[in-house]
Amino acid sequence: MWLLVMFDLPTSEKEDIKAYSKFRTSLLREGFRMVQYSVYSRNTSDTGNQSLLKRVRNKIPDKGHVRLMSLTDQQYASVRVVIDKEEFSPEKSQNVFIF
Repeated sequence: MWLLVMFDLPTSEKEDIKAYSKFRTSLLREGFRMVQYSVYSRNTSDTGNQSLLKRVRNKIPDKGHVRLMSLTDQQYASVRVVIDKEEFSPEKSQNVFIF
């Protein structure tokens, strides 16, 4: 099971930047990896997915948009990543960040 966290958080005010940074840091501490800007993923067991989902929900800042998506291993494996016209599976692309 995979949990994807996608977010758009405001960064115009100093307090917004602090909330953004705190949320992002909480994801990293939970073992999430950046897939692309503001999109993070983590593999978890079926039973652990709900408790992880609850912990992430508790860390969501007051402002902004956050989407949480649970995917099975099969669904996650069907994702295709295209970087500069070259296609990768999600596992192969996790260490490839081109911005």
